[in-house]
Amino acid sequence: LSVRHASGKQVARDVVRADHLSCQARTLHAKVRAAEERVLTATYDQSTVPALRAVHSHLRDSLEALEARHADVARRLKRYDDAAATPVAAFSSSSASSPTVAAAAAVLSWAGRGDGGAGSVGARGRRGQDTETLSIQA
Repeated sequence: LSVRHASGKQVARDVVRADHLSCQARTLHAKVRAAEERVLTATYDQSTVPALRAVHSHLRDSLEALEARHADVARRLKRYDDAAATPVAAFSSSSASSPTVAAAAAVLSWAGRGDGGAGSVGARGRRGQDTETLSIQA
């Protein structure tokens, strides 16, 4: 480095400043790592590890139950979609041309399968209230 020139002095100052900032960054990084170690030491001791394992087990079981419920709902929706795609013979060809009538017929067909699902016509609701009964005049 040429320190005699005016821009050379600026370069020397920049190098010193960069070294200073690098040392500060290393110091702050070490402080953060030390704080992280203190948190981990306080979190994972002999009394908290069993509790954390119990929470982990509970969360894993809840996740499995939710995944099973999701699969069940997806299966029911697929059955509903499949039922909506198949025509119902109870309606004449002229009334089945209406998309609303065809969809209602599919719901009735699906609900009549007796699985007690959410689509069952005339079933009891979740909180015990009567659900609406669907009737279609052909």
